[in-house]
Amino acid sequence: CLHSSGNLGVDKNNKRTCNSNDPDDAAKMGICDDSPFNYDEIRIVNQKDWASALISSWVMQIMLSELLQVPATFDTGSLDRHYSFYDPQSRTESSLKMYPYESLETAHEFGGDCREAQKAGYV
Repeated sequence: CLHSSGNLGVDKNNKRTCNSNDPDDAAKMGICDDSPFNYDEIRIVNQKDWASALISSWVMQIMLSELLQVPATFDTGSLDRHYSFYDPQSRTESSLKMYPYESLETAHEFGGDCREAQKAGYV
């Protein structure tokens, strides 16, 4: 994680902020820290195989998770596709669609909390 480099003027003992892709006990396991600000998770749209957008989205996830301590994950439009800078298996399965409008509709149905939609089996 960027925090461990110590070059960013932050406490290098801090870890990235946990997100919904992490195990429930990830903070206790030392993988990540709970958000000290109790922010809702931000979902970043993962656009189809457009390299600059994919790399930019990783940068956004790193900045949110490590510098701003905001939980951030990606929405690939499918529960069986995985894309995260922090994926333990380094899977980079981008979205099958350029822009998954259905994901926005689902998020709206669940009051904007994609974690609840994911628990219910939606994207």
